[in-house]
Amino acid sequence: MVTPYSTFRVLGRVSPCGLTTRDVLDLLQAEHALPPPTRYALDGHLLHVVAGKHDPGLLGRLEERAHGLPLTGIVLAETAEDLPAPCRPRADLLELSFERGL
Repeated sequence: MVTPYSTFRVLGRVSPCGLTTRDVLDLLQAEHALPPPTRYALDGHLLHVVAGKHDPGLLGRLEERAHGLPLTGIVLAETAEDLPAPCRPRADLLELSFERGL
């Protein structure tokens, strides 16, 4: 039975290292230098991010924002083809449906 005070476990995708899709998207979408759509792949505890053109300060900014997340490192890739195999690139869009109250 559901009561007004019931709590539920949040369901969603969680990587083997305990990182959720929302954790990664919050990290990457806060960086305006990354080309949309946000494309990345997780290889264990290592985050590979499609960064496009070279930006010397991008890696440092991402690592600073990622402090506290269960990652061992971040690797920047120029294109999705540079992501490690067999990782499949993720390209999630910003979720707005909950904010509009559909």
